[in-house]
Amino acid sequence: MPTPPPSSRVVVLFDDGCGLCSGSVRWLASRDTRRALRFAPLSGETARPYLAQARAAAGDCETLVLIEGRGGEERIFVRSAAVGRALRHVGGVWGLLGRLLGAAPRRVADRLYCVVSRHRGRAAGSAEPLPPWLRGRMLR
Repeated sequence: MPTPPPSSRVVVLFDDGCGLCSGSVRWLASRDTRRALRFAPLSGETARPYLAQARAAAGDCETLVLIEGRGGEERIFVRSAAVGRALRHVGGVWGLLGRLLGAAPRRVADRLYCVVSRHRGRAAGSAEPLPPWLRGRMLR
């Protein structure tokens, strides 16, 4: 499938050294039948221009970052907002769950996200290599 045009791209930036993060990417990709999402490691070239803005928005919380490009304009989402937007792009019942997450009080949802983020190493261990079927959706 061809790369989506920049005006409609959706990229999920994740910590490729984190087992929970890599597992989340596998989970999202396996349910994203429309192939709306692309993925890139936070340590890669694709993420570099967004890191300062994402870190400023996320504060002291390690975070998943979602970038939506529309009509030459990009929006950056972090923490629970990034998860909710990713689910919305996946669609179906997961899209509904993403909308519900988006309706939750951001302060509460982000606080829960940060609790999970702080304990992610103990919860999921280290990252495993991404499966071959996912490599075609990865950006550097």
